[in-house]
Amino acid sequence: ASCATEVGEGPLWNDAEQALYWIDVSRGAVYRSSYKNPKDSFEHWQLNIGKIGGAVFTKEGFMLLFAACGRVWKWKPGTEPELKAELKEAAESRFNDVIADPSGRVFCGVAPLVPGGTGSLWRMDEDCSFTCIEPLTRGMPNGMGFSPDLKDFYFTVTNERTIYRYSYNRR
Repeated sequence: ASCATEVGEGPLWNDAEQALYWIDVSRGAVYRSSYKNPKDSFEHWQLNIGKIGGAVFTKEGFMLLFAACGRVWKWKPGTEPELKAELKEAAESRFNDVIADPSGRVFCGVAPLVPGGTGSLWRMDEDCSFTCIEPLTRGMPNGMGFSPDLKDFYFTVTNERTIYRYSYNRR
């Protein structure tokens, strides 16, 4: 879809809808383009929850939007965003980039408070509790993934120009 986003990121495929979702981080907006629609056709929602640093789908078909002030919002088209969780340690910051593991836990980066500052990496469990994985990154957490065999977790810190590999255990 040809749309004017300021910082377009986080493409997510929704198999049930046969649609691609993505976010505009800076504008706090969510976009959707259906596989069945013309290629330049898309929908747009301005949610007024601040910058959105990442999103994942829940098993129930909702999106969890990881946003400004360390807040996580539950949302789907046709509803109002509902506050689902808050990471108090990120109250003066925002999330930046997230990924869900096969068990439904979400790894989430927290942006530095000031340019050149430190960020962090957290995991949100299904009960909405948070665990700190990396308390200090030298810059912006940005980019996460799992190896195909799910034995490794990859985590990128933009300012460091480094990709870290961690042993990963689903349990």
